[in-house]
Amino acid sequence: MCPPCNLCSPHFPDLSRNRIAAMEGLGQLTRLQVLDLSHNRISQIDHGLSNCTLIRELYPAGNGISPVKGLHRLLKLTVLDLSCNEIATTKAVDQLVANYDSLEALNPLANPVMSNTGGVLLTKVISGVLPRLAYLNKQPIKKDG
Repeated sequence: MCPPCNLCSPHFPDLSRNRIAAMEGLGQLTRLQVLDLSHNRISQIDHGLSNCTLIRELYPAGNGISPVKGLHRLLKLTVLDLSCNEIATTKAVDQLVANYDSLEALNPLANPVMSNTGGVLLTKVISGVLPRLAYLNKQPIKKDG
């Protein structure tokens, strides 16, 4: 029997590297706080997590995610790692406007949007949408003032 930890907890499931293709069947896990869905086959974030309103950290890195929708109910979301996906436009960032009061760390590295918009412009767009953001691409944001 392993010692108690967060890794085996139903509130912190690690579903990474499982060939998951869609965020289905997770809606009943209403007490989720941290969810690792990295390195699967997910193509979109949609409404599959809409009942999981306690999620604080979401890690869907390394999938094929293009549209980002359905996060507007995750009002406690503080960390979102979208790195290594297929996000090509700032529209995905605009979808995070509902999380403006909670999101503190966002990682969109290695997405086409990085080269399509340029890092400086993307940082300005993200900072405008998410004023509480403290970390972008795993780096602290330098606040003006």
